[in-house]
Amino acid sequence: MSEDLTAAQELARTWIDQQLADPLPDDVVSALRGVQPLLEHDPVIVQGFRAWAGSINPAAAHFIDEIAVQIARRGLEAVSVIVLPASGSARPNSDVAAM
Repeated sequence: MSEDLTAAQELARTWIDQQLADPLPDDVVSALRGVQPLLEHDPVIVQGFRAWAGSINPAAAHFIDEIAVQIARRGLEAVSVIVLPASGSARPNSDVAAM
């Protein structure tokens, strides 16, 4: 990704799409929804993770920012970069997904 901000935007879009196509197990999603209100204001999650990513590469920090922008735009929820499927959404049929 180097320092290409456009690539960071595209990676964020692809990252979200892939997590929606293959969501975490329901019990994991339920646990994450339970801790999400606590973590969304936690300075380590809100600022620390982004600062750490930015110290590696500016585009990495932009990727994290872009996840938040795209999640909000799509009306989804996330815990940091872990995308949660929409509440009440049906899981993809595993037989169809395997084809």
